[in-house]
Amino acid sequence: MKKSGAKLAKRYKWLKLQDDFFDRISTKKILKEENSYELLITYIMLQVRYIKTEGVINKITNYDFYDEIALSIDCDVGVLKQLFNILEETNVIEINTNSENESITLLEVVSSIGSESESAERVRKHRQNKKEISLCNTM
Repeated sequence: MKKSGAKLAKRYKWLKLQDDFFDRISTKKILKEENSYELLITYIMLQVRYIKTEGVINKITNYDFYDEIALSIDCDVGVLKQLFNILEETNVIEINTNSENESITLLEVVSSIGSESESAERVRKHRQNKKEISLCNTM
């Protein structure tokens, strides 16, 4: 049982770029567009922004959903809509238009998330340091 006021352990998350990322149909379709780099950066920004929710984007305001998402990642809403059309066409997003719980799920994010706790990071760094020291001593 945790004591009141106890510090919660930090958890670090990161987005792993799979080795076949540029071979995927969704990425290839994005790269065929005139504004491909803007679309690709927007896609990566979306994935990074919604790591904590495992790729689920929930509507939380009364704004247009696409306007709300564009504001959250500071991108042009037209580019975002273009990106979502490509992602929906290639089945890498799932759009739930239920009026009570409107959401979009970035399906590739779940398999691309890595994480570790603060203590696991400390142990990993400690082991790496010990390994480097032992390599130096053997030379």
